[in-house]
Amino acid sequence: MAFLITPSSNPTLRSGLKQINSPEEMRERGEKLGSLLTPGATLLLFGELGAGKTTFAQGVALALGIKSLVSSPTFSYLNIYTEGTMPLYHFDLYRLRGISDFLELGFAEYVGGDGVALIEWPERLEGWKIPNARALYFSHTGIGTRDYGEAFEG
Repeated sequence: MAFLITPSSNPTLRSGLKQINSPEEMRERGEKLGSLLTPGATLLLFGELGAGKTTFAQGVALALGIKSLVSSPTFSYLNIYTEGTMPLYHFDLYRLRGISDFLELGFAEYVGGDGVALIEWPERLEGWKIPNARALYFSHTGIGTRDYGEAFEG
């Protein structure tokens, strides 16, 4: 399925939100989904700061056999992990100005390729239709709890 990043940057939920009660549970969700991924898959992680996107990414990395500490690449835009069953390209686009920056930096080559692309703050890629993508939504719900759900464009 392809996903078009739209100006609203607010995907419609495909199913109800699931409450996550701990970082461990968020990692487990990531690990569960990560075990189903194949090369070329892209995960678009929508949600505000601190909503659990990077913790979810840690679970995806575990599923891919990555033992390195997975942290948010906020200041470098991209962290590449190659020691697993397939590469993980972990993007944090919070500071990116837009899709033109993404393309100029050569990042498009990592999406849909030999590994899994995981993109935090995909709103910055407005107008780009991303093949083989799944959109996920993360939200704060209280102290220590988060909501998580799969979304579709809309």
